[in-house]
This record gives sequence, C-alpha cells and structure tokens, in this order.
Amino acid sequence: MPRQKSGSRSLADTRNGIVPPAPVSAAPPGEASREAPTAKVHGYVDDATFEWLNGWAWYPDRPLEAVTLRVLADGVVIARVVANAYRADVAAAGIGTGRYGFELRADFKPPLGTICIGVEDDVTGVALTHSPVRIEAPLQLTGPVGAAITALFDSPATAEELLIRATFVARQAERLLQRLSDRRSHRLSRAAQRARKWRWREADGPEPTRVLPRVLVIDNGMPTAGHDAGSHALLSHMASLRRLGFDLLFVPADMRAGPGSGTLDAMGIGYATEPWFASVEEVMRRQQSEFDLVYIHKHEPAARYVAMARHYMPRVRRIYAVADLHGLRLGRQGHVEERADLIAHADLVLRAEIATAAACHAVVTHSRVEAAILREALPHAQIEVIPWHVPVSPTPRTFAERHGVAFIGSYSHAPNLDAALWLRDEVLPLVWAQEPELRCVLAGADMPLMLGQGHDPRVKAVGHVKDLFGLLNEVRLTVAPLAYGAGLKGKVADSLAAGVPCVCSPIAAEGFDLPPCLHDLVAADAAGLAASIIRLHGDPDLFAACRQAGLDYISAGFNEAVVDAGLRRAAGLPQVTAV
Repeated sequence: MPRQKSGSRSLADTRNGIVPPAPVSAAPPGEASREAPTAKVHGYVDDATFEWLNGWAWYPDRPLEAVTLRVLADGVVIARVVANAYRADVAAAGIGTGRYGFELRADFKPPLGTICIGVEDDVTGVALTHSPVRIEAPLQLTGPVGAAITALFDSPATAEELLIRATFVARQAERLLQRLSDRRSHRLSRAAQRARKWRWREADGPEPTRVLPRVLVIDNGMPTAGHDAGSHALLSHMASLRRLGFDLLFVPADMRAGPGSGTLDAMGIGYATEPWFASVEEVMRRQQSEFDLVYIHKHEPAARYVAMARHYMPRVRRIYAVADLHGLRLGRQGHVEERADLIAHADLVLRAEIATAAACHAVVTHSRVEAAILREALPHAQIEVIPWHVPVSPTPRTFAERHGVAFIGSYSHAPNLDAALWLRDEVLPLVWAQEPELRCVLAGADMPLMLGQGHDPRVKAVGHVKDLFGLLNEVRLTVAPLAYGAGLKGKVADSLAAGVPCVCSPIAAEGFDLPPCLHDLVAADAAGLAASIIRLHGDPDLFAACRQAGLDYISAGFNEAVVDAGLRRAAGLPQVTAV
C-alpha cells in the first residue's frame, strides 16, 4: 500500500464497501467542538485519473475547520477524504492557512469506457469546481492482435529497430485516423452524391445513400448549457442549422470535450476532440472536401481559422458569428477606467474584427447597434442580425409573494464583475435609504470571494445556481447596471422570458427594442437606477405591465422561426415563401 500522507487516502481498503466518513479536524484548543458546517464549500479538483485524484477545498467562513469530501464514481460513493494537507500554491493565493489540500490514490483496474468521477462536500453535497470529471479508460487489446502490439512496443530492440518501429506505428496511426475521419464524414457517400450530380444530372441512375450537407462549427471551447449567453446563442444556432437540414461537426479550439459534450450528444451533433484530433487544422486537413459551410463563433477563433478555412476549403461558404464586438467593449471599458492603453488596443481589435468580417461571406451579430457599425465599415457585406432562441416560461409567483432584486452574470466576464460591484457599493445604498429592507441576490458562475465577504447582510452572494428559474421566481425584478460591454445581454433576455422585469443601464439595454414601460426604467447613473428599482419593486401595477410586455417581446422576437429565417439567409439557402 502506498505511504499515506496528510489529506491522503488509498482506495485499497474501499473495494468491498463504502468507508465511513472521516472525522473533521478538532476544534482549536480552548474552543468547544462545532456543529457540522453548513456554509458552501469552495474548492477545485486539480487532477483526476484512474490512479490519482487531488485538489483543495475549504469553508471560507470557517478557515480552521477541515472539509470532509466524498468521492463518487458514476454516482456511487467509493471513498471519503479529508482536505487538510498543506498546499503552498493555495496559501500563496491568499486562501486561508493553505491547509486545504487532499489526495486520493486509486489502485483498481478500470473497465473499458468512461467513468464519471465526482467530488462533493460530504455534509452539504455541494460539488467542487471541475467536478464531475469524465475519465477515459485506457484501451486494452487482447488476443493475437494485443500480443503482437505489446511485443512491438515492449520487446528488446536496438536504436535502429526502435526507429523502424516508431516510423511504422506513426504511418499506421495516420492511416487509421484518416479512415476514422472518412467514416465520420461519410466521404464515400458524399463522393457518390457528387458523382451522380455530375454524371446523371439528378435524372436517372443509381441512387446513392442520402447524406446531409455538413457544417464545420468552431468556437474557443465546448459550449455549456446554462453557463453563459455565448453558449446559449451557439447552441441555439447549431439547433437551427440542424432544423435547416445540416449535419454538424463541432470543433473546440482547445480540443477538449468537457462537460458540454453531453449536450451535443443529446442534440445529435458530432464533435472532434482529443485524442482523435490534435488541432482544428488537422480536422480541416483530413476532411477538407467534406464540408459545405463553416460557422466560426467569436473573434479569437475567427481571427485564427478564417484564413485556414479559406486555404483548405476555398469554395465553402464562411459565416463569422460575432457574439459581440470585442473592440467596442474594450474601448468602452478603456473610457470608463480612463486607460489610454486599453483604448488604443481596442481600436486595433476592432480593426481586426472588421478585417475578419471582410474575409467571410456572411456576418452574424445579435445587436442592431453592432450591425450598423459593421455595415458602415463594410457597406457591401452581408450582415445579419439574428438573436438566439429564448424559451418563454413565466414564473408563477404573484407580486405579493416575491421580494428583492437579483443580478445574474458570469463573473469571469469583466463587465459583469464591474456591474456587480457598482450595484453593491453605489446603487443599493441609495435604494436602502428609502427601502431599508430590500434584499439583493448576486448569482452567476465564477464568482470571486470578494463579492461575498464582509459586506451588508442584505446582499446574498450565491454564485452559480443550477435552478435559475427558481431564483427568478423569488424576486420582483433583476437589475443589469453595466457600465460597459457590447452585444445583446443574455441576462436581460432570460429575465424577461421568465416574466421578471429588468432595470437596465443604457449599455445593458443596447440592441433591444424594449417596450415603452421597460424602456422608461433604463437609467445611466446610480441615482437613476436606484429610483427605477424602488419604483418597480413597490408598484404591483407597473410590475404586471412590464411583466407582460417583456413576455410578449421575447415571444415575438426570440423564437425558433426568427432564428431559422436569419440563419437561412446567412447560409445562402433559398428563402421560404409564406403561403
């Protein structure tokens, strides 16, 4: 058995059953033992393999109390471990004492396939960040083929013989990967279709297997449902392309499958990731003649891969989905923060975005304001304003059953963090001067500790919420006090779709053609935002009018038919004439 360390446990003793919970660390000298912690755990799973699991976890409000974690494999508890080992990197990050690390050594033989490893707080059941993790089991070949391959790798050999073997393996691996690409892209069936069109001109002759036209979709990483507006928009557009009759292959630039792969599986969308493909370029090279459309989402991957797509697929139509104009957002941030360097950088980014747009056949944006900017720079380009599908699902509680406001956003996005701080530090104090009992919830992924520590108890920082509908069912309104940003704001659309009015800054409202009652709540400064919050929170008639207006607006403008019509134009498909 491997040597045990503090915060470490082996699975050797847990094969035949579930181990009992490990005790938490004793209370400091002179203090009575405490009750089990109920605060939300913070932590991260750093590495997870079949032989090794490690990370860190702590209770921010109880820094001297160790966290007991349970480890699950495919939903079944297989071990428990105490997070109390010293981690120098955690301490250097300013996280308590740094004694929050854990290690777990696994020595079992995994089955073929994949295993989902989860790490949760044993008391509250809250999962750590990067949990669960899907782990691919190592491939095990048996029989004569397995023996031959094992001998090829493990039998004694000179340097010259090893070079010959390595060359042989590399060449055979290249052949196998190309065969895999050919099979997944239906190369032979597509070639038969092309030959039939050329030879028989769609008249008589043998009918090959019908295959759909293919779209190559590229983004920075795998889209994750429920995480951010960019993921929502991309998943909506991919679903629309499926409805329009395309077969899709999604390729993340980081080549990682990630948790979002399950969503694509459910949608019937294929993806190319490690270990079968090493890069986006490899996918283009292996399948260069097997795509009919390329759709690239966001500026960074578009800047990297538009020219590459033109090189490998010069006749294929290219669509650049802007998401938001990064240069516009950075320029606004530079003006708010009075940073000349950021303003200059933003100008370069905007020029690069326009150059990328000029290299594509069609450009998709969600915002009418950004469409106008692009059309001014590229008067002959095809610029399409296309929203994403936002399902309308009104929350049922009445005005009297609700209380408070909510801010929702991903805090890794700088405009959201800035907005949350402005709301907490400047807007809410003005609200409390007249409505001292009003409460605010800060929700969203990647929330920093600074938002939830040592501030007014009327502000509750909850971080990522799985049940956004439940949160929106509790509050009377949401607020989006963005000082800078670009694009269409998903937080505004999601709130209106739930029947919860949103008080916006002009930046948050930009691109929306808001109904009059909602437009009247838009305010540019802290005093104006506070006045709108107080007015809407205390007026049931105004709430009812704004609720219905928001539902009608989202239902009419953010439905599947609108998305399909826009992408049909962007893809260059024949327009459907209404009967």
